[in-house]
Amino acid sequence: MTDKNKKWIEAKKKYHLSDTQIQMARELGMNPQKFGSLANHKQ
Repeated sequence: MTDKNKKWIEAKKKYHLSDTQIQMARELGMNPQKFGSLANHKQ
């Protein structure tokens, strides 16, 4: 498993994302390390 894959798995667990959401994010070229700034904490 590559370091890149580990970051996606960590983001999936941390933000409770589905496999489909992770797949879409990867295809869009998103960075799993920047998900924290995208998360809406006020909900």
